[in-house]
Amino acid sequence: MPNQLDLIDARGELDGVLPRAFADVRSQQLPLPWLTDREFELLALAVAESSVGEHFDTARVLPMGADQGRDVILLRKEQVVGALQCKHRISQRLSLPEILVELFRFALRAVRDRALAPDPADFRYELWTSEEITEQAQRFFDAPRQYLSNHRGDVLEIASKARRGIAALASGNPGATAGENDAALDVLSAFSMGWVGPTKIRQYLADDDRLRRRFFRSPADAYARPASAEIEREMVKLRAERAQRTLRNARYVPRRALQQGLGAFLAGTSRNMSVIAGSGEGKSTWVGSLTDTPPPTYSVDVIYGEEIRDDDPNAASTLARVLRSRPLGTLSTVDMEQAIWEWWNSANRLVVIDGLDRVSAAVRPRLRDWLETTQYLTKEMPTRFICTSRPGAWRALDLRFETNITLPPLTKAESQELCIAYGLDHLARSARTPREVGTIARFAKLQHQFADQLITRLTVWRATWADIANELERRGMGNQQVLHLIDELGMRLVRSVDGRIDARKLRQTGSNLLNAIDRLLELDAAQVISDELRLQPDGLAAYVMARQLDANSILALLSERADEDLFNSAAAMTVAMLHGENPAAFRAAMDALATDVSPFSSASETAARAVLELEDREAVLSEAKKLLGAWQDQNYLLATSALGEMIDAVPLPAADRLQLMLAIIGNEDAHDWRSKYWLDPELVSHRAISPFGRAAARAVREDTVGCIAILAQLSGERAEPHQSVALGLFFEAVTADPHATLGFALEELFSRDAPLFGHLSRLRPVEAAKLLGDWQSDAAHAFEKAVEQLWHLTSSPPENAAPLSLLRPALAAAAAKLLPVAPSHESKSQLTIIAALGNPDPATKESLEKCWSMVPDHAFWLGVEALPDRRLPLIRDMLQGAGIKRDRAQILRNLPPSIVPRQEWGELQEILLAATHNAELEAACALAVEMLLYRAEGSGGIEPFEKIAFQLARSPNASARQPLIYFAGSPVRTGGGASHHRDLLFDALIKAETGINLRSMVWKLLQSAPERPHVFKRLCFLVDRFGVETIDRELARYWLIETAGAAKILQKWQNAPGSTRPALPTIIGAIAD
Repeated sequence: MPNQLDLIDARGELDGVLPRAFADVRSQQLPLPWLTDREFELLALAVAESSVGEHFDTARVLPMGADQGRDVILLRKEQVVGALQCKHRISQRLSLPEILVELFRFALRAVRDRALAPDPADFRYELWTSEEITEQAQRFFDAPRQYLSNHRGDVLEIASKARRGIAALASGNPGATAGENDAALDVLSAFSMGWVGPTKIRQYLADDDRLRRRFFRSPADAYARPASAEIEREMVKLRAERAQRTLRNARYVPRRALQQGLGAFLAGTSRNMSVIAGSGEGKSTWVGSLTDTPPPTYSVDVIYGEEIRDDDPNAASTLARVLRSRPLGTLSTVDMEQAIWEWWNSANRLVVIDGLDRVSAAVRPRLRDWLETTQYLTKEMPTRFICTSRPGAWRALDLRFETNITLPPLTKAESQELCIAYGLDHLARSARTPREVGTIARFAKLQHQFADQLITRLTVWRATWADIANELERRGMGNQQVLHLIDELGMRLVRSVDGRIDARKLRQTGSNLLNAIDRLLELDAAQVISDELRLQPDGLAAYVMARQLDANSILALLSERADEDLFNSAAAMTVAMLHGENPAAFRAAMDALATDVSPFSSASETAARAVLELEDREAVLSEAKKLLGAWQDQNYLLATSALGEMIDAVPLPAADRLQLMLAIIGNEDAHDWRSKYWLDPELVSHRAISPFGRAAARAVREDTVGCIAILAQLSGERAEPHQSVALGLFFEAVTADPHATLGFALEELFSRDAPLFGHLSRLRPVEAAKLLGDWQSDAAHAFEKAVEQLWHLTSSPPENAAPLSLLRPALAAAAAKLLPVAPSHESKSQLTIIAALGNPDPATKESLEKCWSMVPDHAFWLGVEALPDRRLPLIRDMLQGAGIKRDRAQILRNLPPSIVPRQEWGELQEILLAATHNAELEAACALAVEMLLYRAEGSGGIEPFEKIAFQLARSPNASARQPLIYFAGSPVRTGGGASHHRDLLFDALIKAETGINLRSMVWKLLQSAPERPHVFKRLCFLVDRFGVETIDRELARYWLIETAGAAKILQKWQNAPGSTRPALPTIIGAIAD
């Protein structure tokens, strides 16, 4: 396999070769010396590529200067099987000795690097020269193996000469040199070799006219039309230029309707597809995306509507004219149309005719013929056509393609994604995100033009109508006529139902209005369906309606039209327009609407939507505060009011939105803000999130740094739900910006001992560890707090936040940074343990052993875990009291059952058995053994600790027996051998019972009764031992067993004949009932 770094793609070089001109194309004396050295190598490559067959399937050219004795390599299934070496423009004919030197240089390299010729017996070597070689050299190539065999001694002398001047072939060992020379000669003898000189090269070119024309041209070539490959090269250049023309400043979001439609089109047999959509609906951005990322196996080219001329009979003529207008170099322009037909017929291609509505007036009468002719002439070709157009222009053509897509409005998800792509996050959060690509693009454009102004729907639709008015005036309408049009349409919209204007009544009006409406239809700003006129989009209709409303008409119509979204939008715009036109009327309208701020209120719905249309920041803040101050219901009901949308979608900075929302924080339910919803992934989906919760979290994630100060102030309040909400939002903050949030929390910890850092580090422990390691301060108390936090993360790692494999190394890195400045022995020992757990290298372990006497009791077991080779001696020494004085009983009670692996349990049991002889440690041993029994039972059985378990079960020390009662009497729930071992241990405990643990004994008897035999036998034993009244009293603590007590049930059960006694589960069920 050749080194892929040594290979290059020669397509660009081949395409860049400038053909050399010569006088007579019929002459075979092509001027090979006119080529450069590199062009001669590319010529050899091109000939080889045209000659692929059984011996090789690929030819690759090597970079200049990196050839190692070859210029072109031949490959079969990516394995090297041949090489071409090119010698060009040499001063005199190459002699045989000179050729043998070249051969040996390659063969010596092949001996040292087998990848150059992996299988010499299957390797073809060719020498290409642009000039003739000597006759002796030519005879050599007639029978190279015979010559090498007959002249072996002479040839080996040439091998030594081949090394001279080549540093890579130098060798200071004569013996090795001779061996390599012999090996190189054997390699050459195995090769198949040949010479390709000028005569043969010219014959190759004479046999392949297209190949010849790539390198040499004559005047006669001007009469040959371009080949498909030449057209393709020109189209590649044209695509690159056109990529700059398409709307690259526009954002493209994949459209489901287009993706599905295109997929079905390409999978079917249709040859033509239309995509119909209004102005600004994303047709051209889709075309740009299509050219950037063509479908598999297709190329995509665009013909713009403006490029079609009235004298073009079809699309090939249009494209041919476009190509002729470009600099084509030596490419023939003869019969260009036919060349394009051949090119279209040579591969799968998509040709997009973008913007049929943009053709000139002279083209429109002939456009249908242009399309139908193109459609007919390409029906048998692999090329397919896609046309894009506005609806009006498409209807005028009265043409149906085999596949037709009328682009629907954006889906909610598509519109949100497009808004985010444009940086309009507040618009994406809105409940009424625009569904038109053009509207969203206009929002973005206006936002860019007027960065200091709030851009609302009112801003956009006012600007949209202004553009329409300008276009109408450009088409001949006067200013007063345009004003009359908008007023007339506005009045009719106020009287209409859901924006539908009766077209039949419009026809009864004057011709001036009808002419104006016709112009609107031409602009696709309106459409007529079933005798109903609708302005489009709906936002434009709402603006036109809003111009005819006032505060009084809104209040009068609100109750009867509350369910009509178009009216609500228009009413909100009207109120917002009053803010600038008539402040007193605006104030009166808002006060009237704010009298009922409650769920399902149509008045507060209009007021909240009016706030979203205001273009003044201070007005937005002021009016929003007033509305929120009047909200008295629980925040989950915000979903029934536009206030829920208002707090999230108001176009204000995130910190301002959060500050605004604090007015209704008291209406939250603190239970919905408990830490568990962030710390336990399984509970996240169970949390009830109000519109306030969603909006506040979104604001915090959007500008974490800006919101931290607000959250800090909020967390300082003692009342609920304020504290819970603050902590929940801090969890959102640390998720969005861990460094900033944890940094703030750490400062709060050091300055006033606030617990926030401890909470947040449970969610982002790795980042918390890094921050603690980077912390710097001279305050000793702050250092101890940092160590405390690191220790807490080490001893109680969060279960769901990060795996130990990531957390412990982070903790170890932090500990290593703090160790050099540790102010106390205890902090130094704890940091050493943390470092050893995450980085168990010998040096760290040795440091821990040296400071073991300083390890505090609470850190003992983690220290043992950090020294696995010393765990049993350390446990033994601790229990025997060797070394430092420790609270041995307390340490033993905290023994982690996983601290010692199973293979060492036997030795651990012996250590614990020895400890049971110490009365002060026996009860603590029992607690440790209880935990070990649970672990052993889950991994093969309790036999490793059976000896100590039965010894403790028979102990006279009631405190030592009690933990064993809990183990032996607890339900196993899985049955099998585990119950048997527990039963044996329980029997031993019952026999040893003195009455002190009787309550626990009876409780565990009843708890495990459904899965254990002999429950009543054991109860009878206890009755005989301690009396009926005592046992009955203990039973009554857990279940009420008939009024006669347990004695009567036991007596009835004992007196019943064996064959009629109820089954044990039945009796237990009666007891449980």
